[in-house]
Amino acid sequence: MNLRHGSATLALANPQPPQPLPPISSYEGNDGLGTYCPACGRWDGFDLAQLVAQGHGARRLAGFKPRCSECGGPGQVQVRPPVPAWPGGVM
Repeated sequence: MNLRHGSATLALANPQPPQPLPPISSYEGNDGLGTYCPACGRWDGFDLAQLVAQGHGARRLAGFKPRCSECGGPGQVQVRPPVPAWPGGVM
């Protein structure tokens, strides 16, 4: 597959189909799931242990549509990597 932009051409040797995201339970203990509300700018995180305990562990992120608990607007799910531990606590 070749992509063209102006006079530049980018050749992709082996384009791979997108891979499905793993189920919610796979993020527990490692990455975190956060949500962002573009309407009011609010950030929040999911309690992954609670979601798994409520039977949502096998659910995939595709089609997961959170709502903001402040303004009710649609949220965006974001996968967050673990926060690194800094010597002395907070960075």
